[in-house]
Amino acid sequence: MDRCYVCGVEIVAENQTDEHIFLNALGGHLTSNKLICKKCNSDFGKEIDTELSKQFKCIATMLNIQRDRGVVQPFDVVDTVDNTLYSYEPGGKPIPKIPVIKQVENHYTIKASNKKQGREVLSR
Repeated sequence: MDRCYVCGVEIVAENQTDEHIFLNALGGHLTSNKLICKKCNSDFGKEIDTELSKQFKCIATMLNIQRDRGVVQPFDVVDTVDNTLYSYEPGGKPIPKIPVIKQVENHYTIKASNKKQGREVLSR
């Protein structure tokens, strides 16, 4: 007889759920349906797992950690030197969220997220 390690209720077919041994957001694929009941798993998901996922999001994105469901999510960072907003894509590639145009005398530098955005800046 298996019992929920949080509340102690007996785990039966009606309250059985798959629990990731390691957080799915960190690439955990190993699960067990004999550790925790459905209610406790849901409560943990809302309270603890969600916060842990937020805390580790940048690491998971930089390392391109694959999950059981969903895709690796980018995260935003502001460069404090020039206040440029970047989106960091899976694998750690920084992409400017909005075009950045810098002018030093007669020299212009344009940072854009893609060719289309760069062309739009040039056509202004």
